[in-house]
Amino acid sequence: MSINTELSQEIVTKRLKLRLFRFSDVPVVFEYIQEPDMGLFLDSSVSICTEADTAAIIARHILVDRTQRNVWAITIDDLPVGGISINFAKEHRVAEIGYSVKKALWGQGYASEATQAVIDAAFETCPDLRRVQANIHPQNEGSIRVAKRAGMVYEGTLRSYSYVRGEVADEDVYAILRND
Repeated sequence: MSINTELSQEIVTKRLKLRLFRFSDVPVVFEYIQEPDMGLFLDSSVSICTEADTAAIIARHILVDRTQRNVWAITIDDLPVGGISINFAKEHRVAEIGYSVKKALWGQGYASEATQAVIDAAFETCPDLRRVQANIHPQNEGSIRVAKRAGMVYEGTLRSYSYVRGEVADEDVYAILRND
């Protein structure tokens, strides 16, 4: 059975527009990605040091295979303030969501609003999708709050699952099921 995983290129919420990334976003994204603590819980394989590195990441977002992964810029007045993605494992009818918002906007509900919109769009567009999950560093309290606000519940800890800043790290799994 085939599952449609190509979501809308634009999702509009009360305060935000989620749209595809553009090369013109590079300077703005480069500026906010340099903010202190932005990469605090990122996998160590993610290393953004220069504007060229940021451009390469934006290029990957633009060229992504949208049948497997959907990536949007989270924008306010068409300026990117973060990003959100959802990756599909079609054979299992599950997806994993990830999100980030510039530090100056932490705690204002933007990540929660974007996350809820993408989860809603995924369940609406993909009738065979059973669950959406987020793998979150146990100390990332902001992301945990976002997941809970989106209706996700804690399911357990993946021990020694990833690398964060060169160290082996656990990840907590939060998920929402279609019938939740």
